[in-house]
Amino acid sequence: MIPNHSSTQSSCCSPLPIILTLAVIGFMGIFPIQDFDIFWHLANGRAMVEQGAIINQEIFSFTAAGKHFSNHAWLAQILLFLIFKTLGANGLIAAKILITTAIGLCLYLFSRRQGLSPLPAALVWLLAFAASHFRYVVRPELFSSLFLAITGVLLFSYRTKPHNSKLLIFLPIIMGFWDFMHGALYGTIFLTVFLGAETIRSLLTKNNTTFPLIPKKHLSTLWLWASVTIILMALSPYGLRTYDIFLEFMNQNLMTSMTAEFQPTSLGEKPLFWGLLILTSTSILAAGRNLDLTSLTVLIPFAGMAIRYVRGIGPFSIVAAVILAVNLPPLLTALTSAPTNKKRQSIIGIIILTGAILFAVYYKLSPPLRYDSLGLGISAENFPVGSTRFIKSANLSGNMYNTDRYGGYLAYYLYPERKIFHYNHHMLFDALERYVHEPETRAQWQINYAIIGRSDEWDMFSKEGFIPIYWEPTGAVLIRNSGENRALIDRYRIRYFSPLMPRDEFMRLAQNPMILPTLARETSDYLAQRHDQEKTKILAELLIKQSSMPATASIELLSRAEGYNNDSPELASTLGTLYYRQGVPEKASQYLRTALALDKNLVEARFSLAYLLYDQHKFEEAVTHFTQILATNPRHPDTMYGLGLCNYQLGRKQEAARAFQGYLTLAPDGPWAEKSRNFLVTIQLGS
Repeated sequence: MIPNHSSTQSSCCSPLPIILTLAVIGFMGIFPIQDFDIFWHLANGRAMVEQGAIINQEIFSFTAAGKHFSNHAWLAQILLFLIFKTLGANGLIAAKILITTAIGLCLYLFSRRQGLSPLPAALVWLLAFAASHFRYVVRPELFSSLFLAITGVLLFSYRTKPHNSKLLIFLPIIMGFWDFMHGALYGTIFLTVFLGAETIRSLLTKNNTTFPLIPKKHLSTLWLWASVTIILMALSPYGLRTYDIFLEFMNQNLMTSMTAEFQPTSLGEKPLFWGLLILTSTSILAAGRNLDLTSLTVLIPFAGMAIRYVRGIGPFSIVAAVILAVNLPPLLTALTSAPTNKKRQSIIGIIILTGAILFAVYYKLSPPLRYDSLGLGISAENFPVGSTRFIKSANLSGNMYNTDRYGGYLAYYLYPERKIFHYNHHMLFDALERYVHEPETRAQWQINYAIIGRSDEWDMFSKEGFIPIYWEPTGAVLIRNSGENRALIDRYRIRYFSPLMPRDEFMRLAQNPMILPTLARETSDYLAQRHDQEKTKILAELLIKQSSMPATASIELLSRAEGYNNDSPELASTLGTLYYRQGVPEKASQYLRTALALDKNLVEARFSLAYLLYDQHKFEEAVTHFTQILATNPRHPDTMYGLGLCNYQLGRKQEAARAFQGYLTLAPDGPWAEKSRNFLVTIQLGS
């Protein structure tokens, strides 16, 4: 039995703190999928479901085909794929939030059983999550976080109540599943260190009034179940015998030197991690002579991992939360023995929790746009969404080069018709490194087109004579300049368009009638494959104002852009206006009404619709639209003229006269000035 730390309990055992904490954590987890690795896992999951077998060799590339690897995440890959197939990207986001909140609830309940009151127990997980929230993305690593939390809770719970040996039955089950979900490296470290530390405590410590020893009989039981667990893991085809891949991360190799998550955690970044490390260390050391050796021993390897690798902050935060749950109750008991101290502790906790809620709302909703700003679906700003669609729609063939980070996405969306060149797994792939740094080896790969995401790659392929045929903010597609590709180059070659070009530059180029058709076609090709509200608006503006291109050509370009940009009111308005000019009233009405449904304040759409209604002798409805325009744009002369025409047809001569006079006031020399004067004369004679 551990000492009763009930003095840290508040009189109120309300679940509100953890409810609010989990709500904050769930809210923070609502952001688009951006992790490059997830699609590699989804591609493997899909292939395993289709083939009915575990994949342990590379199948998606033509550069590393057949290479063996130990797929520690095979079960997680299948599960994630089935979620994605059934519920889409938002289903994966929901699964991530569910796992994250499950971790939080598990640690909260453990903290409560250790003696923490609801508010501190909730704040422990809130701090741990805040320090590592950047690791909670959709990938198999989520399962490692969950199993690490369960393992830590299980072992420390057994230490608290060693007579409950049934807890240990779950140990080999957890570790076995873990090896199929991501690899139980963290669990192996935790179990080994915990077992060793408790054994040392049993041998060297006579008594610890704060953290009692596990009786030798029950320690033997722990050794028994730990041995069973280790033996089963050694026998597993994805267990200890295949952990050599994890040891590679400790060496100075290409992956650890080039990947941000394998860089050291500097003192200037991740301040919440350093704060959590200091708090956890302090909670252990504050016990003085009654220091919990096991907590300290378990903390050291995970803290070392987090300092050496940014990626290690995720598992460290889980371990820190477990250790804080164990070490804070006696510390808080000592600090809050007086009623005033208890009250002060509650006030501080409430302030922290309230601040966290307000910060989460501000952080998620306020500019600038962050990687984890509020949103759903797949981030088109991180993946070559348009380029991938273009490759399929243009039916590009031959060997493809690709930027390493795009390998997973391309494997999912282009395989099996096309195979990738590289994926960001440098222990499996080495072709990209050789292609970039050993030009003499490039010919062997016979690359026909490339999907690139870096400026140095653009320079490299441009020097080899490749031609850009699709360009989006996240990358571009370049094709070899050869006779076989001549038709594709003639059709798609990019001469003027850039997705990064500002609006003023678009307008400047469009003033040249020799450039405008090519620029408009290139912009339409870009929009035909992806959503871009700004460029859609620019294209619509270009085509509605120009007079050098036939309306039919403009309609064709806008229609191609419509598929992924049908939420653009400007595109719908321009299409409606062009159809109106072409004498296709049904199409014109459809698009103009769509534009107004998207943006009721779009004057251009309402203006065209009003004149269309006038032509269809729907004068009352036309008056409504003309009047709505003038309510916000009272100095719009052509609207005044249209209002006059409708009122004249409806027999409202005085209203018509005021409208015609309004037109003449605003545009005395306008194109409808003479007709307005004639109507006024007619009205005066008629009266």
